[in-house]
Amino acid sequence: MVLIRKELSWLTQKNFQNQKNKMESTESLLKEILIWTKVGMYASVKNLIISEFEEANDEKKVAFELLDGERSQSEIVDYCKDKIPDAKISNASLSIWTKTWEKIGLVERNGSKISKNFSLLDFGFTDDLLKKL
Repeated sequence: MVLIRKELSWLTQKNFQNQKNKMESTESLLKEILIWTKVGMYASVKNLIISEFEEANDEKKVAFELLDGERSQSEIVDYCKDKIPDAKISNASLSIWTKTWEKIGLVERNGSKISKNFSLLDFGFTDDLLKKL
């Protein structure tokens, strides 16, 4: 009986190690796929970001950059109104923007919170307001 338990224990450990090795191999492969996907999509994403934000006003850029999945839309609107002189942003305008950004893949929604998938700073936007966030 003791011999059978030891054999089962050894088989269980070996099976666990095999599963762990498979998971590590899968994780490594997924990381490599992610790297190549990022490299391959950079130009497309940059063009999308530029077309959406190159002519945008400060409040639109700041609102996008503040979408971190933690702040509410009301908090973002209040921040823009407080920090940007003559800001005309409203909850309604931010809602319209976020719906558009979600459709084109720039943001993701998790319940009532929204988070950006990219930072404007990573695509050459150097506005002082964005750097201070």
